[in-house]
Amino acid sequence: MPRDTKIGSSQECTASKLIESLRIDAGYLSRILKRFEKEGLLQLLHSPVDKRIQLLCLTPEGQGVLKKLEEASNNNIKKLISGLAAHEQAKIAKSMTDIQRILAKDNTKSIKIRQIRRGTGK
Repeated sequence: MPRDTKIGSSQECTASKLIESLRIDAGYLSRILKRFEKEGLLQLLHSPVDKRIQLLCLTPEGQGVLKKLEEASNNNIKKLISGLAAHEQAKIAKSMTDIQRILAKDNTKSIKIRQIRRGTGK
């Protein structure tokens, strides 16, 4: 799954791009997006290039929620791998890259997983 196609990334995100990259039902995604919009997490904007296209943009509140989720996810991963040696962590990172490459719909797209960095203990 291409990691760069997500709401909140620097790329323009549309519902059709999410459906393709996440391989989920359009109706299901539509319900999720409507809920996020109702909760003030998401805003739909018309593309300046093509007014028929709606871009999905996180609101400041949505960006805050995304940041908290990403931090929680990173903390959970750190807990899982904290007792492993550096070479074991590198092996896990390589295996994850292999899994993503195999599962990617378009194997020509480059997927990069950053190296594991030790936390500061905060």
